[in-house]
Amino acid sequence: NNKNYFIRIQKGDKLADIAKQVGVKERKLRKYNELPKKGEPKVGAVLYLESKRSKADKGFKNHPHAVRAGESLYDIAQMYGIKLSSLYKRNNLMPDYQPSLGDQLWVY
Repeated sequence: NNKNYFIRIQKGDKLADIAKQVGVKERKLRKYNELPKKGEPKVGAVLYLESKRSKADKGFKNHPHAVRAGESLYDIAQMYGIKLSSLYKRNNLMPDYQPSLGDQLWVY
């Protein structure tokens, strides 16, 4: 996704085991995916195996993302393979911003 390798978390997957299998330190996987220092990603979550990009693929250049029910900024960043901080910057968002249904967010 967005020229980055990723996997989907399956039931029973542990981040430490994935890190060993793919040859990337667990600390790096947490950093790449903006995960907390403790805990495991949810089943079905996307886990990027390398650093995400600052913006989405060029195909999204003039197409903002319309926020759907229940989506967080983290979910949107993971969906497009972009850094959460870049999503905030690109849209001039404040740290306490909470997306609302139908909000338009630029990902490229």
